[in-house]
Amino acid sequence: ALIAEVILYSEGYKHAKIVGTKVVELFTLSKQLLSKQQHYDWGLRALKTILLISGKLIMMEKKSNKEFDQLSEEDLKKTEMELVIKAVRLNTLAKLTFA
Repeated sequence: ALIAEVILYSEGYKHAKIVGTKVVELFTLSKQLLSKQQHYDWGLRALKTILLISGKLIMMEKKSNKEFDQLSEEDLKKTEMELVIKAVRLNTLAKLTFA
């Protein structure tokens, strides 16, 4: 979780500790609960990819939303979580297969 936290902080997340912990939990649970398919990658490389995509998404959000810096702490946390979820969906959904 520390690696995720550091990467998220470096990408501009203010709630990196909370968000990073949840992303690592998601990856841990996915690795444990989903079937062992060859194309499922829940390791550090996939985690880093998600975190870097999240960083790009938050930069795009900051550029497009001029009021981003004026968000309340709760709204900011919610927005950061939504951006990470979007990154996970963008990167992972195509890899999941339904049997």
